[in-house]
Amino acid sequence: YTIKNLEIRNRFVRSATYDGIADKNGRVSKRQMSLYQELALGKVGLIVTGIAYVHVTGRISPSQNSIAYDDDIPGFSQLTRMVHDLGTKIAVQLFHAGRETGKIYQKRPALAPSLIADDPLFAAPHREMEENEIEQVIQAFGDAAGRAQAAGFDAVQIHGAHAYLLSQFLSP
Repeated sequence: YTIKNLEIRNRFVRSATYDGIADKNGRVSKRQMSLYQELALGKVGLIVTGIAYVHVTGRISPSQNSIAYDDDIPGFSQLTRMVHDLGTKIAVQLFHAGRETGKIYQKRPALAPSLIADDPLFAAPHREMEENEIEQVIQAFGDAAGRAQAAGFDAVQIHGAHAYLLSQFLSP
């Protein structure tokens, strides 16, 4: 089966699913290596990883993968090599939580496209992004895609749903 120029061995795709088992620094853990090995041994054609934050301000969980730093590349390189050796393709899902970081993993003020006073659906603390911060996050997505390529991923998937940053920009 072919998606653009990416040839996969079948139509079985493991959709992006947050596993919550990265190490405390956001790096690929041994448990993740085992999980992806099982998927590849099961003959999945394409695996899409769970969310990997592209910028520290978009981290939503202490056990979430990071692709925000060059130091994240070696672990992902080991993961992609292992999956490729088993005949499976792999993509990474690039992510920024936006204001949702204020709900779960509040290490700093959560960033949002705008501040909505008295929002009936969202009460967690957040603030409006400044223009330079928007530019930094845009750059972070591009840099993360470059890291994904350096780590040997076959593709990237941009997370633009579930009330996270990109969908926040689309929502009135």
